Amino acid sequence: MTDNVKSLNAEAIRHAERGEFNDAITCLKCAIQMEKENYILWLNLGITYRDAGEIALAKQALEKAFEIYP
Repeated sequence: MTDNVKSLNAEAIRHAERGEFNDAITCLKCAIQMEKENYILWLNLGITYRDAGEIALAKQALEKAFEIYP
């Protein structure tokens, strides 16, 4: 991961830990725009969606992570 992507991922994790799921999702989506095939970002997005109660979106993100890295 590039430094900027790593920073966005780390920021997303911090937001999620505080229950700031919308901010975490925004960070992860920005990172994904930079590295669309980074399965870790998709995995973290799926987990964050799940924690936010967005189960359908969580499933989509997790399926994308699995598609990239089965």
